[in-house]
Amino acid sequence: MDTKVQKHLQPRWIRGLFEAGAYPHPTGKIQLIETHISWVFLTGEYAYKIKKPVDLGFLDFSSLERRKYFCEEELRLNQRTSKDFYLGVVPVGMADGRPLIGHQPAAEYAVRMRQFPPDARLDRRLAADQVSAAELQQLAARLAEFYQRVPVAAQTGPQMAAERASAPALDNFGHIHGDHISSASRLRIDAVESWTRSQAVELKPAFEQRAAHGLVRECHGDLHLANLFAWQGRLYPYDCLEFNPDLRWIDQVSDIAFLVMDLMARDRTDLAYIFLNTWLEESGDYDGLAVLRFYLVYRSMVRLKVAAIQTRLLHEDAQGEHAIKARLYLDLARHLMDKPAHPRLVMMHGLSASGKTRTSAGLVPAMPAIRIRSDLERKRLHGLPRQLHLQSGIDTGPYSEAGTAATYGALLAHCETGLKAGFNMIADATFGRRHWRSRFIGMARELGADPVILVCSAPLETLKERIRKRAAEGVDESDATLEVLERQQTRFEPLDEDERPLAIEDPGRLTS
Repeated sequence: MDTKVQKHLQPRWIRGLFEAGAYPHPTGKIQLIETHISWVFLTGEYAYKIKKPVDLGFLDFSSLERRKYFCEEELRLNQRTSKDFYLGVVPVGMADGRPLIGHQPAAEYAVRMRQFPPDARLDRRLAADQVSAAELQQLAARLAEFYQRVPVAAQTGPQMAAERASAPALDNFGHIHGDHISSASRLRIDAVESWTRSQAVELKPAFEQRAAHGLVRECHGDLHLANLFAWQGRLYPYDCLEFNPDLRWIDQVSDIAFLVMDLMARDRTDLAYIFLNTWLEESGDYDGLAVLRFYLVYRSMVRLKVAAIQTRLLHEDAQGEHAIKARLYLDLARHLMDKPAHPRLVMMHGLSASGKTRTSAGLVPAMPAIRIRSDLERKRLHGLPRQLHLQSGIDTGPYSEAGTAATYGALLAHCETGLKAGFNMIADATFGRRHWRSRFIGMARELGADPVILVCSAPLETLKERIRKRAAEGVDESDATLEVLERQQTRFEPLDEDERPLAIEDPGRLTS
């Protein structure tokens, strides 16, 4: 945001909002944050956002009626995630030639918000190394719940659904032009555009299917780091995209991809994968991996577009904040579109409580990789919450032969989706049966991926003690009991001579 106060460009009455008497409450030092579409006045305890009377084509705030409507939309949308901070829409009237917040009749309208410290914004916290994995995991879980309760887009024809999915990505390139872009940068942008157009065609069936399954919803629309803030140990999304419904009614993966991409752009791929992995575990939307790479590149180009508009020179050696940002996002887009030729499939292998889940959790940010857990997918298949401990017998219900086959089948399908999209995948299950190991190894090799069996082990008494401790604490998703452990021992099939060359015991070999 541009924080310069350009008084010569402001309406005279806007300058009156620098006076404490314009507000119905005590104020501190009054500051203005100005963007190309709004003025935001910071007063100390409260902030007031007023929309500029502009028509930029992609948004139209040209009439008072439209500005009031979009203020109300901004309030409605942001109260979904930050209700305690978005307080209402208030009139801004004139009294004795001076603006007065809350006065009628309205000359303008403002969104009234509770003010938070500038350093609470997540991009600034990340720069100060003050963003934790736990915060992002909590945010991911709340976003998974958020997408479940927001409205689903009305059904349209398959062709329309695919066009709406790809149109914003293709539209980006119409805004990245001008003499300030060097020929080398133009060639790289053209390569991304060509890839995007090709992917829009290739992914058309996936876009259609996801819309048909209700995964296009009224999302946030602008979920990057600067549109999140931290307050009392919790991260809050704010500043939803209110002015263009087409950029808000989107695939939930497109929404998530913005934050994942922005973390990657700031060299925090570890946090990006922790956030992404948690959201996938909570939502179960592993089919979204098929379109995730497309949306990651799209979101990179959104930020490139903004930076390219703001900089005077998009060149390999250009300096300045916006030029550097533009290169960063272009570099990331080029990197993301080149998916690895040989991603890895890691099969965790070991008895219950042998450390598979703990070890694989460390691999998620370090490889990086997407992890799929049998403990969670088994419950998801039966419509059960992840923290519920199953009481059925070890050979019945979810743990019957049919239930076990369904669980491994889900892991196999999700891993195949991820590998096809070029992501490293981790299947977290016991893999005690040779039959399932063979199925996963064969699938990986067919896709050109590298299968690995990561062996986890511990002394029997250690395994038993861990299971007793987990049962007493009641916080682990695993349903393993001592009876389950005993049955696993009788059915565990050792690795054969074809599998042993794929086996490793040191997870560090996967990250070096």
